[in-house]
Amino acid sequence: RFSRACSNAITLPKLEQYAKIKGIDLLGTGDFTHPKWFEEIKRTLHEREGILYSQSRFPFLLTGEISLIYTHEKKGRRVHYLLLAPSLEVVRQIHEALLKKGRIDYDGRPIFGFSSPELVDLMRSISEEIEIIPAHCLLPETFIHTKGGVKQIKEATSQDLVLTHAGRYKKIEKVYSRQYWGEVIKIIPWYFRNGLTATPEHPILAIKSFKNCSWTKGTCKPLCSDKTCKKKKYRYYTPQWIQIKDIEEKDFILYPRLKETRDISTLHLSDFCKNGLLKEGLIYAGNGNTKKLLPNEIQLNKDFCRLLGYYLAEGYVSNGAISFSFNENEEEYIADVKSLMLKLWGIKETREIKKFGGVEIQFFSTLLEEFFSSLCYIKKEKRAWTKSLPEQFLYLPKEKQEELFRGWWRGDTGYTTSRELSNQMKIICLRLGIIPSISEETATGYNSRGKHFIKGRKIISKRSIFIFSNLSFFEKSTLLLDKTFKKFINKKNFKHGWMDEGYAYLPIRKVRVLKHHGEVLNLEVEEDNSYTTEFMIAHNCWTPHFAIFGSLSGFDSVEECFGEKAKHIHALETGMSCYDEETEVLTLEGWKRVAEANLQDKICTLNLKTEEIEFQYPTKLFKYDYRGKMYRLKTRRVDLLVTPNHNLVYSRCDFRKKYHFLLGEAQSLFNKSKLFKKNGEWKGETKGYFIIPPVKIPHGSRYYSGLRIKKEKKISLVPWLRFFGFWIAEGWTTNEGNGQYGIYLANSKGEMIKEMKNILESFGYNVYFYTNRNLGTIRVRDYQLFSYLRQFGKAEEKYFPLEIKSLSKELLKVAFDYYIKGDGHHYGRTGRGLSATTISKKLRDDLQEIALKLGISAYYKLHRRKGAGMSSLPFAKLRDYKQSADSWVIYFIRKNIHSITPSAIKKHSYIEAWVDYQDSVYCLEVPNHTLYIRRNGIPVWCGNSDPEMNWRISRLDKYNLVSFSDSHSFWPYRLGREATIFELEKLTYQNIIKAIRDNGLESGFDKNHITSTIETDPAYGKYHFDGHRSCSIVSSPEKTLETEGVCPVCRKQLTLGVAYRVEQLADRPLGFVKKNAIPFKSLIPLQEIIAGVYQTSVGSKTTQENYDKLIQLGGSENNILLNVSEEVLIKSVHSKLAEAIIRSRNHQIEIKPGYDGVYGEPIFENAGQTKEPRKKETALTPIKKKQKSLTEF
Repeated sequence: RFSRACSNAITLPKLEQYAKIKGIDLLGTGDFTHPKWFEEIKRTLHEREGILYSQSRFPFLLTGEISLIYTHEKKGRRVHYLLLAPSLEVVRQIHEALLKKGRIDYDGRPIFGFSSPELVDLMRSISEEIEIIPAHCLLPETFIHTKGGVKQIKEATSQDLVLTHAGRYKKIEKVYSRQYWGEVIKIIPWYFRNGLTATPEHPILAIKSFKNCSWTKGTCKPLCSDKTCKKKKYRYYTPQWIQIKDIEEKDFILYPRLKETRDISTLHLSDFCKNGLLKEGLIYAGNGNTKKLLPNEIQLNKDFCRLLGYYLAEGYVSNGAISFSFNENEEEYIADVKSLMLKLWGIKETREIKKFGGVEIQFFSTLLEEFFSSLCYIKKEKRAWTKSLPEQFLYLPKEKQEELFRGWWRGDTGYTTSRELSNQMKIICLRLGIIPSISEETATGYNSRGKHFIKGRKIISKRSIFIFSNLSFFEKSTLLLDKTFKKFINKKNFKHGWMDEGYAYLPIRKVRVLKHHGEVLNLEVEEDNSYTTEFMIAHNCWTPHFAIFGSLSGFDSVEECFGEKAKHIHALETGMSCYDEETEVLTLEGWKRVAEANLQDKICTLNLKTEEIEFQYPTKLFKYDYRGKMYRLKTRRVDLLVTPNHNLVYSRCDFRKKYHFLLGEAQSLFNKSKLFKKNGEWKGETKGYFIIPPVKIPHGSRYYSGLRIKKEKKISLVPWLRFFGFWIAEGWTTNEGNGQYGIYLANSKGEMIKEMKNILESFGYNVYFYTNRNLGTIRVRDYQLFSYLRQFGKAEEKYFPLEIKSLSKELLKVAFDYYIKGDGHHYGRTGRGLSATTISKKLRDDLQEIALKLGISAYYKLHRRKGAGMSSLPFAKLRDYKQSADSWVIYFIRKNIHSITPSAIKKHSYIEAWVDYQDSVYCLEVPNHTLYIRRNGIPVWCGNSDPEMNWRISRLDKYNLVSFSDSHSFWPYRLGREATIFELEKLTYQNIIKAIRDNGLESGFDKNHITSTIETDPAYGKYHFDGHRSCSIVSSPEKTLETEGVCPVCRKQLTLGVAYRVEQLADRPLGFVKKNAIPFKSLIPLQEIIAGVYQTSVGSKTTQENYDKLIQLGGSENNILLNVSEEVLIKSVHSKLAEAIIRSRNHQIEIKPGYDGVYGEPIFENAGQTKEPRKKETALTPIKKKQKSLTEF
């Protein structure tokens, strides 16, 4: 009870009382390393033959836990151990030994920095009868981003919402503080010069970079590597939580961009002015001498935002007025402020004062004084250092924020004494695609740089100045058209770091080691487990795994962990998908191999609920070496080669019901009838016109030299799509130099040529028509049109650009239909078959994507290889004409639910089999957990520990697998969830250790041995599957491997779970049963079964009443769960509850896996749908309508 994670009401008598109800015969004391709990053990229990007994003769075994954090082979290790001790005296000696290593009165288990072999030596030096069983901060001055503004972490409370790595605000659940003596590390990135100082073990969100690029002669990153690098190793970068001590110069830290956009159209003065009086939509000051009327409603438009920016830089309030101070040379800005005040409120300046090279303009209005006082300050004191923006302004659309930033920059050119305002402008800059260089000049530093005077008066600074000294634009912005910002146009296009939609990636410039003596703090944050400091993202803690095989401890074997001391380890505590290289995935930029996909690619996914096609960033990329069986499925419409546990998008073959597509593992669908989905619903963009870009052309006169700009040309979209679709099929461009260029289109169908001629003439082009070899041909000579179309001008270069592929289904159909009129072919007996031929791979791929968006699908086959002879009617005389490139036939399929049955596979000689595979496999994870993949030209929608898990690792065969669980409270649903069942000649410590160490092999099973273990389904565990709690992302090991462990939402490293680690270590197939293995029983706690069936909480009155009745029936919970017959249960309790108990006993209740600190949840089918129980069955409470999940308890 001395641990924060445990109930403070735990006592040994209560543990005994509820252990009997649970059906436990021997209970571990737990935490014998804690001095206060050990004193209570000695005071309450008495010892006999290594077992401690209560006054009522209930037995306890001395157990404790210890965690080690240390470095082994340049890798951080975190391991958690269970200790069994033979006597109170031995425990006392353990206390003495551990006190020499550090503190033992920590909250929960003590943590030390020595190694696992040292632990073995230390314990064996005390007693060889001790059994060792392996089991599974920031400085106070640091500023953090909260919803109410920036504040020092020492001022944070559980009421604050903090900005997390997910770009959203989440609640602080707890603030932790401790005293720290030792080294701290300061990380200084480019741009954000203040950096972050933290204790060495504190994790931050970062990327380990490739620093020796042979192509760029530096660190590999997207902006430079795209142009020159052949390897592009940045594609394999994966953001992850890295301890700050492991960060090096030139690594990258991540900073979030606020993602959400919330527009505000209007503000009302009456909401800010307490003394304002309303009159027919106008407002006037009730306490002023004048009754000047102002419009109450303000349009929050670009003009208002720019004026607000001016005010934040140069404005102030005093004596019933708002004023602006400018340099006398800033005439343009002075005129702009006057114009804006007149436009917004109809107010002309009432006073202009010029002195000392400055101009002060004043606008007298008590209403506006009160309005700006309320809007632009965070404190009652209205001074420059208290200026700020309302929090909701950080979410405004970018075009409004551009004007706000423009006004602020014009006024102060990036200088402010307001820390709050500087951080808000930083957030706005990042939203606008700008990374500012930010530094802080302290008051001490300013005052030490000589003396400063104004009008003979010495100026002493009392506050820091925050300086935005440089702006790096990573996205297009209208700001660069403003002369104020033109100096930031980087001609060399060299920038530190890069940006994507979610983050700014900043290279580390310096790493410094400092000394600290005093308080350090940390936060526990709801869901996201992270918070954003001024210049970095910090994780709130390391909690994933302290397991010997855990993803963080990283040992691959007991021998690796303990070395030569492994011979003294006798038992281990239990608690421990991809495509081949040829598989491709559809991205926003086209098809690419899954192996080549990166975090910057938008992946084509399917929302299984709405069946809508959505493009999403991957959150994780996976690659790993795989040796074993692969699932191979090859039909005319599906081609798959995936790992056995890979998810497929399928529906059951029940043609009487509507198709319901879901995810299922390949191994569970083998040799079964199933339906595969190949289409989806596409919305896309709707536009009315198409823009042909502007172009520079010669003046066309002998009297002028140089070029002139021909402005962009807007043309009606639908006619353009008709022309473009047909031209992609039948058109080309030529450029012979000396102004000899042209756009051509030829076809034997006269009506089509005539239609194209009319369309082009309607656009205002002069069209020349002629006949060539019975082909109607038209030619247009317009340099602007030519400049746009020449990128598609050659047959092997044809494609549909992204601006067309992004259009709505209806508009796409126009372009597609006219392409088919040119290059399409109808085949089959009824002529309903449709195909097209092209030598352009990109066009081939685009046609597949367009077909998907039209609600059909397409696959392709090789038609003719390059160099093959061919003949065509227009070129009948050219018998030696050779194929210039491989040509492809694309077949368009209207039926997009593909059924596969065992009989069809046999009839058509399809392939569905398990094939041997030894090579790398790849995948990625996206929020929708579905991908549009293809193999050999055929596309289809596809998806992205317990003792059985341990049996798959042959290296563990020589160790007994025991099962124990912490008693975080004395309630039965928290007590003895996992247990080991012994058969002992006599209950003594010696016999227990003998059973654990040799399992009775030396003396026979008739004396002392482990008969079985009781397990909670491993999916219950908080770290069973991989995932990100903050992003609501759950990933199976197969999906994690596919996505290379990157979260599809935030693109950071997923928290890897136990199941993933088993997959890494397993050398046996899934489902392997170890010979002579200790059997196990997997149970769900009885109270959780009742709560699930009756849809209440485990602590509710309904659950407790029914639990008590069942205990009266069976004597103990374990007896009910394991032994009470089905007949007795059905007669005694509600039939649905009886069924759930039996299904739990038979391992038939599905568990929604836990991940990243979120517990798993049992899924009770049809809960709440049962009719009222008959009187003969039970008198238990009727089932309610809504089920709560375990996480609500």
